[in-house]
Formats: sequence, structure tokens, C-alpha cells
Amino acid sequence: MTLTKTPLTGDQVLIDGTDVRNQFGSMIVDSSQWEGIKRHAQFHEALELVDAAIETLVAPIQAAMDAANEIGKAPELDPLLYYVEREGVEGTESVRPIVSKLNPDSVILRALEEGLHNRLIWVNDRLVLTAAPVSYVSAPPAPPVTPTSFGD
Repeated sequence: MTLTKTPLTGDQVLIDGTDVRNQFGSMIVDSSQWEGIKRHAQFHEALELVDAAIETLVAPIQAAMDAANEIGKAPELDPLLYYVEREGVEGTESVRPIVSKLNPDSVILRALEEGLHNRLIWVNDRLVLTAAPVSYVSAPPAPPVTPTSFGD
């Protein structure tokens, strides 16, 4: 089973090769959606790197501020002078998921990139995604044909 991708101009990719059933085919898919999704993911990864660099840069300043605040801090109250009925909880900013419905061409490209060739089969010169991995079982070899003689 070998499926290969060849980039073409205009956000297109040629996919050709044999599937798990040893069927050969070739088709051209539009890669614009899948490439856009990958660029968007790379952008978010780059933002995380920028945030980490800023945090590293600001860390000494934050440490100095924490030390200054510690010096100016009021003495702690005797725990017998108060009773905590419920501890506070720090709030966190909610993050909504970003979900993109992939078109059929993007599904095929994703499956190829993730190495899920056993989920792709050729049907009428078009790759389609199967519901579960497919394992091809070759047909058993045919029994040998022996000549028979009649009427000897």
C-alpha cells in the first residue's frame, strides 16, 4: 500500500498510488482548507513562544516586585482570630474551542499526513475514508488444475 502526494500549483495536490486493497488510482484534491488550518495552528504555537519569551524577560522584574511586596506586607493575623468558611478560588479565563469541519479533500490530506493510509480506499477513482481501518486479506491461491483423461 503506497499513497503519495505531489504538490501542484494553485493549492492543489496530486494523490496517487495503491490502497490497502491493492487498487490503484489517482486524483487531484484542493489543499487550501487543510493548509489554512495548519497555518492557523502554527500561528497559535508561535504566539505561545512569544508569551514564553516575554515571561522569561519579565521574570527578574516580577521577582523584584514580589520581594518589595514581601517587605511591605502587613503581619499575618493569628488564625484563631478568624474562621474561613470557604476558601477562595482563583478565576480562570474560559477558552472556547475552535472547531473546523473538514471538507472531503482536507479529510484525505489529514489522513495521509497522520499515516492513516489504512482508512483510505479507492472507489470510482476517488479516495474515500472508511469508518474503521481496513485490513486487506488476499484471496487464497486457487488449487492447481490437474489434467484428467477421459475414456482411456
